[in-house]
Amino acid sequence: LYRWDELPDGSPAYAAGWGLTSQNGSSSDVLKGAYFETDNSCGSWPTEYLEPTRICATAYPSSVCMGDSGGPL
Repeated sequence: LYRWDELPDGSPAYAAGWGLTSQNGSSSDVLKGAYFETDNSCGSWPTEYLEPTRICATAYPSSVCMGDSGGPL
């Protein structure tokens, strides 16, 4: 596994899951996915809260939602 600080910033990634399809929406009956780019700054997360194997990413307009966490990346 890569550590969050070992991947080059902007590395391509793909996440898949059956999470919510919108905020406060319902979960998907179909496996969905979204392309991302890694974000080594992890937005506004302080580094002391990051797990060594957590990878931060940005995706617009795609995103992940509740129910997608723990899925493949």
